[in-house]
Amino acid sequence: ICTSLRYGAHISAIVWIIVASLKGNMVMQMVGIVQALIMGSYSFVAPWAPNWMLYPAMVLLIIWLFLVGRNLSTPLE
Repeated sequence: ICTSLRYGAHISAIVWIIVASLKGNMVMQMVGIVQALIMGSYSFVAPWAPNWMLYPAMVLLIIWLFLVGRNLSTPLE
C-alpha cells in the first residue's frame, strides 16, 4: 500500500511542476514538462519497470529546482 500511495503522490507532484513551469522562462518550461512527463509515466509503469528508469527525472528535478530558485531570485521590474 505504501508504494502505491507514493506513486499516487507523484501525480499531484507532476501537476504542480507543470503548472509552476508554465509561469517561468522557456528553459524552465521545457525542463519541468519533460521531468513531469518522465515521472508521471514512471508512476504508471513502476510495477514492471526497473528503478533506474526514474533517475533521469530526478536529475531533471534538481536542474528544475535550480532554475526555479534562479527565477525567484530575480527582482521584479
